Amino acid sequence: MKFIRATLISLALAASSYGLVTRRDTSIAPCAGAQVVKTSSIAVGDKTVQLKTFSCDGPFRSFVGTPPGGGTGTGTGTGTGTGTGTGTGPGNNGSGTGSGTGSGTGQGTSPNSSPAPAAPSFSTSFGTGPGTQTQPSAPSSSSSVGTGTGPNTDPPTVPSSSATSSAPASTPTAVNNVCGEICSNVCADSGVLPPTTDDCATIVAASTILQGSITPTFEVAPNHVQTLEFGTCAFSFLNVSPQPESSCWQSFVQAASGAAAACLPPVQPINSEGLCIPNDGLWRIVVAHS
Repeated sequence: MKFIRATLISLALAASSYGLVTRRDTSIAPCAGAQVVKTSSIAVGDKTVQLKTFSCDGPFRSFVGTPPGGGTGTGTGTGTGTGTGTGTGPGNNGSGTGSGTGSGTGQGTSPNSSPAPAAPSFSTSFGTGPGTQTQPSAPSSSSSVGTGTGPNTDPPTVPSSSATSSAPASTPTAVNNVCGEICSNVCADSGVLPPTTDDCATIVAASTILQGSITPTFEVAPNHVQTLEFGTCAFSFLNVSPQPESSCWQSFVQAASGAAAACLPPVQPINSEGLCIPNDGLWRIVVAHS
């Protein structure tokens, strides 16, 4: 009897412990305050894959740290410019040359970033020339503007004269296209059951239809998520950058499939999801339970 009682107690404790680590057959919202703002679907044989777009009021959930991006610093550079100009006077026109130097400041680099391309600095120079005169007159003067380049320079400059000049700032790209960009696989475990292989395979089949017969690209606004869902599987594209991101269905699904192969069963230990994150961390692709 003592042996039977001890055995029953051991089984009860084991069952209790198992209950504490039993995975949930459910999903977690991709971000705080997730709201579905758009839905559509695509048929794959007798199956239907859902396309959903979520808006997020808060930060994206994260079980892993985003790889650090490159930092920025400040640097200085100088450029020189020379120019020629035509002067005017009471007599015939004359010519003169002038030279000047300008300096500017620009974006520097840190160990994690690539060097910023140098932009030209601008300088204003003034020269004088006597001109060829057929009658006595005051010397003519000329002015010129030259450009030069220097390392780590940006358009805002200080010219050699007392006047200042600047070049117009470049306009940022409205939409950042990341189709085909490389990302690194990261595995995560949230305690949720992983998706099944067959359900994820249906999404892969849907992507072929999307790429070939419908628009091959999609756009995701900042703090939004685009998903493809079927059964237990969801492929998600999360935009964590301050500007719109676009990608193509084929590239998106290939990255998600690669993350699934690297992280989900039969891979051990068991993970809830697989992620693919680029070096700048501005977007991420996730395969997880729908």
